[in-house]
Amino acid sequence: MAAMNDFQLAEFDQSTGEMAWEELSLVLPTTSDAIVQVDVGVANVDDNLYDSLVYIDYITQVAGVYLSNMDEKGFNGVGNRFCFSLQNQDDNFVRDSAQSPIDLSIKDSDGFAKIVDEFFYDSALGQLCTADDIVTSTDYNGYGFANVYNIELKAKTTSGNDVDSNFELYVGSVTLTVNLFIRGGSVYTGDDYVILCHPDTGPCATEYHNNSSGNVVFTNIFPGSYKLRNKNGDEKAFWLTSIGAQFGAHSVDFTFESIVCVGIFGC
Repeated sequence: MAAMNDFQLAEFDQSTGEMAWEELSLVLPTTSDAIVQVDVGVANVDDNLYDSLVYIDYITQVAGVYLSNMDEKGFNGVGNRFCFSLQNQDDNFVRDSAQSPIDLSIKDSDGFAKIVDEFFYDSALGQLCTADDIVTSTDYNGYGFANVYNIELKAKTTSGNDVDSNFELYVGSVTLTVNLFIRGGSVYTGDDYVILCHPDTGPCATEYHNNSSGNVVFTNIFPGSYKLRNKNGDEKAFWLTSIGAQFGAHSVDFTFESIVCVGIFGC
């Protein structure tokens, strides 16, 4: 819901009083018998003096799509193809390139764009996949990796729905070992989990420590700033540099300040 008073004068066409078109997307039920009702209205503070109108140009159903072999909220490895699945399992992608082309564009954080026009369809899984390994490397640019991929897929489905979906994907090739300690310097050997997040962009991963190794291992990450956190709220911020970690392993120590082992009780 938006109030007319929230809009600035420059957002209106002075000759007609109209605003620019706005697009609104809603997540709808996928069952075939679902009934959806959309109520639209408009109001102004001086409705008794001036009429307000709202125009609806068109309503169309857009098919829901997700990347079935990638983690959109986490870290992904190199050497992978992209596979897309429709949320409605009774629907399929139209693959007649002459009548209904499938457009897939990929742009990395350096601005390099790639258009993909070769796909194959896995009818058993209902997945549309790229034919090649799209993410073959994480480009090192002197400051870090071009690790963020913006993906847009346009297609049609056999039920007549349009697909126009955007994804943001994070890719890396660095392995990070987090060495766990308690206050005082002893190796932590208890049960806990460690969350690793890249606060600037958002992806996170969780690894569980339920053995006596004293470490957890994260894969597919990339150089940048990170924050570690355990279940007790202990945190550590650090910078993973590109030097020495461009294509290999890296390690960092994480001390659980909230945990103290005394006497014979252990941790």
